[in-house]
Amino acid sequence: MGNRSEAVIVLHEGADPSALRHELQGAHLRLEPMLPSATTPADRCWYLLVPDPEISDKDLDALLLHIRGINGVDAAYRKPPGEPP
Repeated sequence: MGNRSEAVIVLHEGADPSALRHELQGAHLRLEPMLPSATTPADRCWYLLVPDPEISDKDLDALLLHIRGINGVDAAYRKPPGEPP
């Protein structure tokens, strides 16, 4: 994975991630559940946002600022390398 940045997105409990996926369409980002086998609604709120390697950290930070304003998003932040979420 190298030095590629990743971000963590936390949705409000019960929020539909399809609105977020629509916003990210064409932004060279992949949204993946952090806990794909989660059984509780609180655990299903966590997502990993994986950018394409050509996206700079500055551009990722700008996207995260935009994502924070999307309805249903509770938090959006860049995950420090080598750290748990």
